[in-house]
Amino acid sequence: MLIALPVNKAGAMKSHWFRVKIAFNLKQDEITLKIHDQEKVCKGVALADEFSPKIVFGKSDHIIDVPEIAIDKLVVHADHTYTFPLDEAEGESVFDREGILYGKVENPVWLINEAFHWKREGGFASASEAGSCYNIGRNEIYYFNRDSLFVYNMETGNISAKAFTERCPVKLFLAGSFFDSASERYMSTRYIQRMGMRSL
Repeated sequence: MLIALPVNKAGAMKSHWFRVKIAFNLKQDEITLKIHDQEKVCKGVALADEFSPKIVFGKSDHIIDVPEIAIDKLVVHADHTYTFPLDEAEGESVFDREGILYGKVENPVWLINEAFHWKREGGFASASEAGSCYNIGRNEIYYFNRDSLFVYNMETGNISAKAFTERCPVKLFLAGSFFDSASERYMSTRYIQRMGMRSL
């Protein structure tokens, strides 16, 4: 292995996608790896003046045990820039942005199909009016009524429920709500109006 860059998992999971860039400087014998705003440079690497790279994601002749990885778009800069949208829906052929066949993948799972064929992950039900909001910091969905709060963690898939110590004094009408990440609290906009505050 020529270069590696540890990444904080919690920070990376806050973004659905994170940008990865690797650059080879053949004249100065340097390799640069950049992930989001983190960067590492490996100097003194014996690189040939010219070479034809073989880009591999997943198993290869040397690595066969690899985790699943999702790739949104691949861009290769050389004398010419090659852009691969990776937006196919079936098959093993990979085309560039101009529709020219350039490669082949083995056992692909094309993510565009998940956008059309949704898979149920979970659900909540309430006999009374209920609302929901999203906590971007914890990647959680909150579903609530006047008595209880249900939490779904989108990273782990865990679901938890908690009854309020005091029932919400205001009836939920449209159950509009928002989450304040600074105070780690959510509030119904109906409750805000009842208290004479400006609704968001």
